[in-house]
Amino acid sequence: MQSILNRFILIQDKATPMYKKNLGLAILHTTFQSSAVIVTPGPEHQGATPRVVQLGLYLDQYFDKLSAFDDVKDYVAQLSFQEAKALIDVVLAKMLEEVCVWHVSNCPKAVR
Repeated sequence: MQSILNRFILIQDKATPMYKKNLGLAILHTTFQSSAVIVTPGPEHQGATPRVVQLGLYLDQYFDKLSAFDDVKDYVAQLSFQEAKALIDVVLAKMLEEVCVWHVSNCPKAVR
C-alpha cells in the first residue's frame, strides 16, 4: 500500500493541473481507508493525526476552490472529536493565518 501511495505522490507532482486534484483526492481517500501513513505529523501539527494532516494538505492546495470543501466533507465526518478539534485549531487556523498575511501584503495601500 505504501508503494502505491508513494507513486501517487510522485505522479501528482508531474501531472497536469487537470489531474492533480483527482490524484490529491485519491491520496486522501487512501489515507482514510488504510493504515498506511503518507505524512508523519511534525511538531508544527501539534497532535494532529496523519488523516488530519492529509486533509490539511489537500485543503491548503485547493483552498481557493469552493469544490474542495465539498470534496472533504465526507472525510471530515469520519474524524473523531479530537481529530476534528485538531483540524480546526491547528490546520485551519494556520491556513487562515496564511490567507490573512497574503491578503494584507497584496492589498493596495489605500485599503490597508
